[in-house]
Amino acid sequence: MGKTRVCSLRRSDLVAAEAKYHTDCYLLFSSNLALENSCVRSGRPTDADKQEAFKKLCAFLETSEDCQFTLSKLYDVLKEKCAEIACEP
Repeated sequence: MGKTRVCSLRRSDLVAAEAKYHTDCYLLFSSNLALENSCVRSGRPTDADKQEAFKKLCAFLETSEDCQFTLSKLYDVLKEKCAEIACEP
């Protein structure tokens, strides 16, 4: 559950939502500590090279005259952008 969902739960009736917490998370929640200190962080570690290639792909989409792309075309563009910065898609 992301920070947005947690924030929306903080403003709603948790009993009505039938919310359940991990014990540690509940203690953090009830003591109003910052969200950054709560629960376990999720997701994969970030890869700077892949983030950069994705940013370049987004720039390609924003500047392209076309408005529709096949997945294979987008993958080819991503591979090209990765080749520019020596990473694998």
